[in-house]
Amino acid sequence: MREKKVSQEPQFAAFVGIDWADRKHVWCLQEAGSAKSESGELEHKVESVEAWVVNFVNDSTIVPSR
Repeated sequence: MREKKVSQEPQFAAFVGIDWADRKHVWCLQEAGSAKSESGELEHKVESVEAWVVNFVNDSTIVPSR
């Protein structure tokens, strides 16, 4: 009988939590291995969420370079 190789857990750069509500969204971001976290609110608009994601990706040292 052959043994299956167990894949390793992926390495995460950060953890993001979003409380998705009907009027505003609250977010929390914590870099992996850090005790510090950031949080904020977003309006319930596609443009607001998109701008937050684009800003995070462009300005973050957490996101690995492509």
